[in-house]
Amino acid sequence: MIHPVPKPVKRPKVRKGLKRSGPIRRVMPLEDAWRVLDSLRIQRSPMTRHPGKSRFPERRNDEYRAFIRAHECLLQGALTIGRMSYLDERTGSRGVFRHHCWGRIECAHVEATQGTGGYDVGETVPLCHAAHHALDQVLGPAEWAQATGLDLSDRAQGFAVEYVERGGKVLCPAK
Repeated sequence: MIHPVPKPVKRPKVRKGLKRSGPIRRVMPLEDAWRVLDSLRIQRSPMTRHPGKSRFPERRNDEYRAFIRAHECLLQGALTIGRMSYLDERTGSRGVFRHHCWGRIECAHVEATQGTGGYDVGETVPLCHAAHHALDQVLGPAEWAQATGLDLSDRAQGFAVEYVERGGKVLCPAK
């Protein structure tokens, strides 16, 4: 059996000031302090690009990107050293996994990334989200190529040739 117990009485907290030897003295008036702070602020130039828009619109080719996304991931069913996604299954060999794609097919830039001004045609390959994340965020291009055994530059050039042979238009200047 639970016996009723009265609630404790709330007592107001006593606020104590910080320990100081005396009141804080201002070195200069507040108006002058704000003027000094404003003069120390870094002068920034206005934004050079608008949010949500490409910094390099002349290097984007939406038709080519759709062409790339229509293909399968380059790693679909491939053997890799190390796990690229959580769906990859371990094979009999130690540290070797069979890749199973996860996520949508993305247009992955090989040489220069999209943010640094890389072109779409001849520099992109189709990768699932997991493989693209491993390429850009986890491993980096050199370790990714070593783990997969794929040369992405050659594959990207091959997709560009196939695109042009099918009648696609190249919107970027020749390098």
